[in-house]
Amino acid sequence: MREPNQPYGSPDWDRDVSVSLVVGSAIRLSPYELWRIFREPSVIAMICLSVVLMSLMNPVLFPGMPSPVSRLVHWAAASVVYVAFLPYWFAYFSKLWRRFTDRPVSHWISTVLFISVVGLVATGPTLAANAFVEANATGLSPLGRLINIGVTLCLETAGAIWLLPLLQFKYAQEARDAVEAETLEDQRTVLVAGQRFSLKSIQRARSMEHFLVITMDGEEHVLRARLRDFLAQVGDDDGIQPHRSHWIATSAIKEIGEAAIVTKSGDNIPIARGRAAEVAAWQSTNIARTQRSVDPSERSFTEA
Repeated sequence: MREPNQPYGSPDWDRDVSVSLVVGSAIRLSPYELWRIFREPSVIAMICLSVVLMSLMNPVLFPGMPSPVSRLVHWAAASVVYVAFLPYWFAYFSKLWRRFTDRPVSHWISTVLFISVVGLVATGPTLAANAFVEANATGLSPLGRLINIGVTLCLETAGAIWLLPLLQFKYAQEARDAVEAETLEDQRTVLVAGQRFSLKSIQRARSMEHFLVITMDGEEHVLRARLRDFLAQVGDDDGIQPHRSHWIATSAIKEIGEAAIVTKSGDNIPIARGRAAEVAAWQSTNIARTQRSVDPSERSFTEA
């Protein structure tokens, strides 16, 4: 499932693509998985190490960049472009590939085309480095471009064979844990006057003399109970008590004002003066989490 902060670069962002590696084996990978992989600390460290090692290679192999500085600038710039645009390239290239054939996407064809473009883009910063350092750089020679492509193919193949399975297992485990956590959350209940209610279904709770009124799914349940007994069973993540007589579920809040909270059903719940600071503090820690947990088109929990 797409995360709220996930790029929206392709309608097929979550679709698994079969890729034929240069060694003959095949893998399955989605553009979104690729996007996540580039944010793994181990992958970032591997890319940085590769940039440093490439900059220290024999200058005879790269006559257009005789200085280590020019090589470092070139591959640093190339790596930034590579990491930023490869998931998008993979999404669109695989979509174009499927228009012509049902065979797995060719790893080497995709890499040769993409790295050729990346090398051209990185030439600009490489030449600009001449103005600050006596690098005498002219860019990659044809031999240098072939070496560049070859090294990239080797690194990508090694990552696909050894690193990708580990990360995919990690992502699958995280997805299973998230499902289990959501299931446990759905099963949470509160005990009021001898009756159990699903916490997820409760929108509001308010005290009325010696009774407690619980609003859930548009219906009110009047029970002989105290609000404090209900509050003892919920946490800060579940909702907020803006007034001594009212509790509101986080999922039921539409807007928080200075004097009242507006619910999604249109009710105005007063904020007691003595609890204004507490409500503001709760809002600052809970509003971001609430915004992340829903689709952008459904967001309505806003600051006044």
